[in-house]
Amino acid sequence: MVDSHARSMADSGGQVKTGGGSRGIMATVGRPSIAIALLGLLSGCGLLVDLDAPTPVIVQPPDAAPDATPDGIVDAAGAPDADVAPPADAAPSADARPDGAAPCDDPDGDGHGPGCASPLDCAPRDRSRHPGAPERCDGLDDDCDGRADEDFAGKGEACAVGDGACRGRGRFVCSADGRGLRCDAEAGAGTAEICDDVDSDCDGRVDEGVPNCCAPGDRRPCGSDVGACRVGEQSCNADRVWEGCTAVGPEVERCNGDDDDCDGQVDEGLLNACGACGPPPTERCDGEDDDCDGRVDEGTLNACGACGPTPIERCDGDDDDCDGAVDEGLLNACGGCGPVPEETCDDRDEDCDGRVDEGVRNACGACGPPLLERCDGRDEDCDGQVDEENCTLYILDELSDAWFGWPPLPDGPEADGEVVQEAVAVTETNELWAFTADRVYVFDLDGFRWRERFDRDALLPQVAGRPLQGAYALPAWWRQRFDPMAEGIELTVQVGGQSFVHQADPVARTALFDQAVSLDDAAWSAPDAPSPGDVRGVSTDLRNASGHWPGSPADLCGRGGDVVTVVLGVYTGQAAHGLEAGHCFGFLPPVQFGDFAPLTLPRAPAPGRIRGWAHLDAEDGGGHTGLYLFAAP
Repeated sequence: MVDSHARSMADSGGQVKTGGGSRGIMATVGRPSIAIALLGLLSGCGLLVDLDAPTPVIVQPPDAAPDATPDGIVDAAGAPDADVAPPADAAPSADARPDGAAPCDDPDGDGHGPGCASPLDCAPRDRSRHPGAPERCDGLDDDCDGRADEDFAGKGEACAVGDGACRGRGRFVCSADGRGLRCDAEAGAGTAEICDDVDSDCDGRVDEGVPNCCAPGDRRPCGSDVGACRVGEQSCNADRVWEGCTAVGPEVERCNGDDDDCDGQVDEGLLNACGACGPPPTERCDGEDDDCDGRVDEGTLNACGACGPTPIERCDGDDDDCDGAVDEGLLNACGGCGPVPEETCDDRDEDCDGRVDEGVRNACGACGPPLLERCDGRDEDCDGQVDEENCTLYILDELSDAWFGWPPLPDGPEADGEVVQEAVAVTETNELWAFTADRVYVFDLDGFRWRERFDRDALLPQVAGRPLQGAYALPAWWRQRFDPMAEGIELTVQVGGQSFVHQADPVARTALFDQAVSLDDAAWSAPDAPSPGDVRGVSTDLRNASGHWPGSPADLCGRGGDVVTVVLGVYTGQAAHGLEAGHCFGFLPPVQFGDFAPLTLPRAPAPGRIRGWAHLDAEDGGGHTGLYLFAAP
């Protein structure tokens, strides 16, 4: 009976499934005799066996001494068949079970269980699992054949999902509905495609869209045979990049009759309007269309419509340059041809400019050359300056608002051809001492004459032959305020970086020098102090009597100070500096010569001519108080 209903089907797992219709007897390959023997026992006992019903797999040790006729009774496991025949059924039951059979034990109601028509049920409490049930992929033996998921070949085998670099690897596992298998791998995220023979963006293609990408060792033709070009070859290097092409061309198209850029055209865009290479010919005034623009002689005819330059306009009553105007720009201010007549000093307007004798009268408003300037206190040449470039001694009296000049006098330094370097005013004797490179001249301010001169070495032996940078004298009465025993005057001479001080007797014309004192002291270190090397002259103005300085010496000492002042005027080449030489020794801000009040007054000499300064403070306030300066001839 088994052979008549059995069919075999091999699966990938090396198992065999046997059955008839949708149900059958399941047996493990290699052990069919047990199932067949069991069927024989059952049929020999007169039991009704439904070959289409699922039959459990019964595994027990073989009977040690089986008899020839099985009785169909299954003994305890491992016990030999007792060969006990069941009693005969006197009255067989009318139902499907033979009389006397045990009742059907089917807790899950699937029609399978002990005493039932299908007595075997491998899952008594799971209605979906019994012999003949469809096998699901769930890790269980659903059809009770002793195997789990045997219908799902490939479960647990390696699998992969995704393409290229996104490919994920895993194993086949049961799907969620139990009807099939699924791969438990997950695909990764793609990246931008690069030339590496990998599907980096996971689209099923490799290295697509990567410029100049190739496989090492590949070769391909390149270039073209159009025009001047010749086909070459490219090779792929180890970096998967095409090497340079060995082809010839293309090149920039040149106007040479060849297809240099290999586009199938020759000299395209390079031919001029005349169809030749190079710029179009220049249009000439020759009656021809030289530049091939469809016009003849354009831009070459002059205003008169002829070839050649336009005729030059001449002062001849004709329109020579054909501009519609006659003699334009050629008539002079008087309306005639030729140059404008020159103006002459004759009370007539010869040059027709509406003015008479302009530019021909001298500064004094008369015809003829101006008068020569003389050092006489008058402006002979009418230039607004008095005695300029002629006087050597200038006086600004304290009661005056203009300078007075004095011409060179006999017996003075000018007469001897010497230039005054410095001047010192001596109050006691009403004198000016003028220092030159070699001598000391004494000028009598009472008689305005040079009264005496002597060798400078006799007076200043320590500084003989050295340039003088400044000197000033203090009156004896001022010194005696601090030193009652002092006599005569104190004369200070500056040379280089030192100051020489001595007591001088103006009557005996003698001097006794003290030691040299460095100028690197507090006064010369003040913020507004000039460099000692820049000093051109020094003068004294006791108590700022003349008011030449913009500030009071008291401003230097501060409020509440005991101010005993001797204001020194220190002059450089461009500015005047005020120094309070009493107790404070401070410099006022410098005043440029252009703003220095004394030099802005009328008839002042040019600052560049000044050589020596002196300021006389008359004790009785006489008319000689004021500034005295020597200028270069």
